[in-house]
Amino acid sequence: MARHDDERKVCAAASEAIADVDWIREASELGEVILTKDVRIARVPIEAAVVVNCDAKVFAMASSRITGPQMLERLLRHQEAIHRWARQAPPPFVVGVYENRIARLTLARLDV
Repeated sequence: MARHDDERKVCAAASEAIADVDWIREASELGEVILTKDVRIARVPIEAAVVVNCDAKVFAMASSRITGPQMLERLLRHQEAIHRWARQAPPPFVVGVYENRIARLTLARLDV
């Protein structure tokens, strides 16, 4: 099991101290598909750049205001489409998981 996964399960306070760019990079290097409640990954330029640079495969809940049971319901409703994306779509991508659909999100550009 990856270190970041252990930390997020064992100690929420410690997991919050891990920068998004670090766990995105680490998970991608391990070949993991990322599931997150933080759809801002696609909108924040530095995080979107890490997604691109690491060829990350990210599925993000499109609303941060939903409950755990609602997230589970969405994941179960869309599990076939999510599996298909994870297997077939070339990275990098962030896919938003909505109530009635999933859709690829536009990644913010990092202006330098």
